[in-house]
Amino acid sequence: ERDLPVVEPSPPPPAAPADAGRGGGADAGGGGGGGVAETSDIDAIWDSYTTSTRRRALRHASSNRAVAVVMLMDAQKCPMCEELFVDSDESTRELREHMRDEHFVS
Repeated sequence: ERDLPVVEPSPPPPAAPADAGRGGGADAGGGGGGGVAETSDIDAIWDSYTTSTRRRALRHASSNRAVAVVMLMDAQKCPMCEELFVDSDESTRELREHMRDEHFVS
């Protein structure tokens, strides 16, 4: 029998700040995050939206809540009434039409 050397486990990496990995909001000019959001962060973001907005995001995200949260964070927001447009392919066009139809801005 041979004695094996004792190997100490390496220490865990330093904790990241609570907002690590989040991109900027609409007012901050966007920007992608590199980290993964914690479940509590996802829950807090999710809870900050109305039920109808959550349902709309879930429809676009194939019922995947984490994807829906990312879509909500990247959504286009009307600067006049703050309505959100979550469909990334159509959101810019929908926002323009909304501004024209609801706020009479061309």
